[in-house]
Amino acid sequence: KSIKHRIGWNVVSADNLKLRKADDVKVQVQFEFKKSTGEAVTISAGTPGGVVKKQTISIVSDTKKLKEIAEAALKKETYDGYEGSYTGFLIPFVQNGYRASLYDKKYPERQGNYFVESVETTYGQSGGRRDVQIGVKLSDI
Repeated sequence: KSIKHRIGWNVVSADNLKLRKADDVKVQVQFEFKKSTGEAVTISAGTPGGVVKKQTISIVSDTKKLKEIAEAALKKETYDGYEGSYTGFLIPFVQNGYRASLYDKKYPERQGNYFVESVETTYGQSGGRRDVQIGVKLSDI
């Protein structure tokens, strides 16, 4: 499901959103698999010298497909957009796995679709609030 949050309208606070630039992130994604002979083959994508994210995979043994998977995993790690969390009202309803479409009139660069990783709902004297933790930026479809 998809929900729309407009900062300054149905979002109380967006102070915990941090800008993330793909050029600033140095990540190297490595996938390793073992051939039937026992030989380990490592396929990597990204910038050497950065944070290394290693995974062992046993399903795919074709190096061409494995390179495509590594490139897709790298795209997930490096994107231009925001990361962090924001606080919204109880409406619209949102939960883990939703797509949050953020919109901001003041800062249009914040606009985008993000994967909702977690939601914490709290109630108090000032009403109910949802703290929405966003993850990777989704393609704009």
